[in-house]
Amino acid sequence: MRRPPTVISLLIILLSTTLLYGADKLQPTARKIDNPVTTDLRVRPNLLTADTCSVRHDNGMVWQIDDWVLGNELYKNYLDPSLTCPNAYPFMVTEIRMPMVFAAATVIYVSVDVEAVDPTTPDCPFPDTIIAISSEYEVTVPGAGLYDIVVPLDVPVTVEGPFFAGFFLAGAIPETVGAAVITDSDSTVLCRSYNIWDESIGYIDLLNNTIWNFPGRLVLYASGIPGGSATTPEGRILTPAMDEMLFGWTTIWAHEPSGSGLVEYMSFEYAPEGGQYIEIGRDYDGSTPLRDGIGDAGTGDGFLLGWNFANLSEGPYTLRTTAWSAQGLVAADSITIQLEPTPPVPRILAPVDGTAICADITVLMFVPDENLNRVDLYLHETEPGYSCGLETLAMSQFGVAGENSEYYSAPIAAALALKLWAGRGYTDLMTDSLALLTTSELVQRLADRFQVIANNGAVDELVFSGLIDYCVEHGDPLKIGFVRDPDYFAIRRLVEDEQQTAMLALGGTPGVWLAVDGFNEIESSYVVRVMNPYTGAMDDCTINTSQGVTSIEVNGSRQRVDMMISMAGRNWTVARDWLGQDDNGSDGWSWFWSLESMTQDYSYFLRAVGTDAGGLSGEYAVNLTFDCSGYYIEGDYDNNGSTNVADLSILIAFLTANGPQPFGGGWRADANGDHHINLADVVYYMNYLFGSAPMPCY
Repeated sequence: MRRPPTVISLLIILLSTTLLYGADKLQPTARKIDNPVTTDLRVRPNLLTADTCSVRHDNGMVWQIDDWVLGNELYKNYLDPSLTCPNAYPFMVTEIRMPMVFAAATVIYVSVDVEAVDPTTPDCPFPDTIIAISSEYEVTVPGAGLYDIVVPLDVPVTVEGPFFAGFFLAGAIPETVGAAVITDSDSTVLCRSYNIWDESIGYIDLLNNTIWNFPGRLVLYASGIPGGSATTPEGRILTPAMDEMLFGWTTIWAHEPSGSGLVEYMSFEYAPEGGQYIEIGRDYDGSTPLRDGIGDAGTGDGFLLGWNFANLSEGPYTLRTTAWSAQGLVAADSITIQLEPTPPVPRILAPVDGTAICADITVLMFVPDENLNRVDLYLHETEPGYSCGLETLAMSQFGVAGENSEYYSAPIAAALALKLWAGRGYTDLMTDSLALLTTSELVQRLADRFQVIANNGAVDELVFSGLIDYCVEHGDPLKIGFVRDPDYFAIRRLVEDEQQTAMLALGGTPGVWLAVDGFNEIESSYVVRVMNPYTGAMDDCTINTSQGVTSIEVNGSRQRVDMMISMAGRNWTVARDWLGQDDNGSDGWSWFWSLESMTQDYSYFLRAVGTDAGGLSGEYAVNLTFDCSGYYIEGDYDNNGSTNVADLSILIAFLTANGPQPFGGGWRADANGDHHINLADVVYYMNYLFGSAPMPCY
């Protein structure tokens, strides 16, 4: 959780001169640290380059200082990059780190800053003006332990000499959580470590003051990039795609792929053909999850913006994203797109997703396009237990020297999805330099492309862009798409009805990617079958959506579904049965649907395809189940509440004399439930009436 940096800037400026929170320190004590092994607590994933260098001058973590930390206080440490980093200057400071001990779980609020060194006191360095400052972050301490708290600057700052790193603990910290700072064992180095918590006391040298002298230098250090070797920032639009036709509303997703850490915000603009750019909006928070298969994925959706262009004119436009730093323009990317503000998409209002249908029904639709010519209705029948046919593969087969296998869920899920398309005829996806790849070889190539080892896990933007680049290099046979926060029906519609392949990004702990194989039928529950990368087996997982958040139960725990990445064959078609057409919208778009040929307990996708006067088409589909178990008494074909010879007469007339169908539809004539309607059903019904056969099936 972040607060605007302008608020924090004001607060820390106040803290740099006079503290608003007066308080007395307790009676501090120093306790030896027996096993100084830290766990990183990062407020966002580390995507910095390999050139990163630590600026740290202590001789190790030796003492924890108990009963000193109050909160609402600022710590400072003097740092000189030239003492630890070759070719140090100019030095780009990217993040500040301070180890702390806690005796219990808690939540703290932290921010960091970089300050210049007061030039008037060269023999005793002292903090001077603020150079850079971060937002304030909420950090959850999960329990007792030693943690290295890592906070990035919102915008990295470049220094040409020594500086002071600041670490601010906002808000009071309860004494019961046992918060403690860390020192080394060298108490001779003065004018390096400072603390301020009271306006009347001001800054104190932690090793030389009238309150209590620390037994060593404060462990507080920085990371950054020395010698001006920072990677040049880049900008890339991930979605929409070049020349894509967009309907009414879209999501713009951009990425700064170099991982330079320089970007302060992304701006999003559009321009009509030959016109000036107009800003859509800005995104100041580019934080993104890191799914490493072990820890919490974190939150964020990268640089992303929703765009409603319903008030614009139809036609070609240019879309541009620009990555900005505090110093100005960094990088930009632009694409051409086609806008259709009033799309020919016949949204089905009734029946809705998940409806159980039985009696004949009128399909009601809404279409914003005023030039719509017609709506065609199609039906796609699926049987329970659908599987797209994924292979199985376990993460334990991968990694470097037997380690880091947990990072491989994304390349495994992607490789299985791509190989399925190769089996459907897109064979170039499994070749490299004209040689056929094994599944394991494809996993490793995707792992390299996703940079899972370099980043200690999978970053959403690198997975998405890596898939696009891989497909383009292999003939561009697939369209790569994504859906944020998909529900069960969105997943099932994409995988089963449209026969795409999909991988789900799970948030929470552990952050992991799962390939979707299919669906199963469990009473009163929605179930998605996924390939579990931990076990290398198919798992049927219950899934539900509550208050807009979709969660799935995997390996005994329920986790949120952050995103779905999809892969669709560009020339792939799905066989569907045409039901009919409405070519007159003067009385609204609707269609009467007779359900005679439906099968009890089967799932169906009803798809409406709209076509406008210009030949442009749009589609909308819902997932329905045919279930008449609550509507009719089995074998009661005249619907009078009982079963007798009169019902047998209706059945015989329907089969032999073109008589009226049983009440509710001809499908109910399948008395023996063998999915065939013939004289065997008459024999079955007679046996039922004479007591030698069970009740008819429908």
